[in-house]
Amino acid sequence: MCIRDRLERLPLNRNFIDIFNTVPGAVGKIDTYSGSIHGATPTTVTYELDGVNANSPTHGGPIVYPHYDAMEEVEIATGGLPAQVGNTGGTYVNIVTKSGGNEFHGHIQLYYTNESLTNILFPEEQLTAMGFGKPESPIYDWDVSGTLGGPIIKDKIWFFSDLGLLASKRHGRFIPTTILGKRYDQFDLPETTWRGMFKLTFQISESFRFFTMLHGEILDRDVYNWWHTKRTYDSRFVLNNNTRIAATGNLTWIIGSDTFVDFRVGYVNRWYPIVTDPQYDANESYVDSYTGYTWNGIPTWKSKITRQTKQASARLTHFQDDFLGGDHEIGVGIEYIWGLDRYGYERTNPLTWYYYNGNPYYYRGYYGLNSPHPIFGDGRLRFTNCGKNPHDSEKDLIVNRIGAYIQDAFTIHNRLTINAGLRVDYYN
Repeated sequence: MCIRDRLERLPLNRNFIDIFNTVPGAVGKIDTYSGSIHGATPTTVTYELDGVNANSPTHGGPIVYPHYDAMEEVEIATGGLPAQVGNTGGTYVNIVTKSGGNEFHGHIQLYYTNESLTNILFPEEQLTAMGFGKPESPIYDWDVSGTLGGPIIKDKIWFFSDLGLLASKRHGRFIPTTILGKRYDQFDLPETTWRGMFKLTFQISESFRFFTMLHGEILDRDVYNWWHTKRTYDSRFVLNNNTRIAATGNLTWIIGSDTFVDFRVGYVNRWYPIVTDPQYDANESYVDSYTGYTWNGIPTWKSKITRQTKQASARLTHFQDDFLGGDHEIGVGIEYIWGLDRYGYERTNPLTWYYYNGNPYYYRGYYGLNSPHPIFGDGRLRFTNCGKNPHDSEKDLIVNRIGAYIQDAFTIHNRLTINAGLRVDYYN
């Protein structure tokens, strides 16, 4: 469990990914759906944000996670999970966001670094002679954020707000080259992310407390496929207006000193368009299978992906002391999740033309021939099988899940706790 004071002091980059990777056995990056713990697959990790499931509905991984300054505490459990936690193969991540109080609190902070703080050991001419570009390092990196929380009506209504900007540019990994007499140089990778959160908490009466939270994020990345070392600038993908939204409402009903019920509704959505630069959109693509370079246009298709869930749950918790030789925390609950993954594919020019070591007649170059290959023919062309307009090639993947559980955390003399529970989930 990482609580606020510890989060502020950990020597980490200011993001949830690095918190996740402090857990023993954790590997990979959760935002690329490759993060896992103890060798399990990434889909076995369940994420909750203020009690609302934040997983992608069809293949796991987090749809959304809040700005670093908005997190009050982070719990990462890797075993012995209660029956309350569903849709998991063994790891549970629970993120609780900050709330306002009866006093005003806030802060503004800035982190900045730039290229002058990085020492490149080789001069640019020598890098060019060796066939390399500049190392992937920040040209500039901004992290600006601010928070403000406090009372609207003391002892009745509180608010918390958070706004952050991440802006960076770094050298790309592209290896400069000359293709068919045209020079392709290394290019930079600019990226901008805005994140914000607003939370309201209401003490309706002694028995009822309600909060609602809205989190949003917009990411723009000029080069989506930044990891490719041999894809030219005109054949890149662009991530434009990648939007993440999470909204939740939670009503807590305190029935008595030892019993309460939480009613929750939630909505999570990620709009994930992977598109092209408009000036190169209609270009055919060329790929040299010998050198590995791709140029002039995208070799596959644009993707416009929507991932969202709508959910509701009710959870009752009852504490019973000195019963059957110990103390009990009994939980009963039911939850429903509806999920959608919508995949849309499109490509304006469906042609990809394959070269081999500069030869546009692929099979002549591959087999060293001066005429067409007797079986495979002369050249190698590929055409994508999708439409060129939005919604021409689109597929909806729908998920319905309903789950119910009962559990008992039985503690004997504050020395031994036995978690016993039963959970049933139905998927369609």
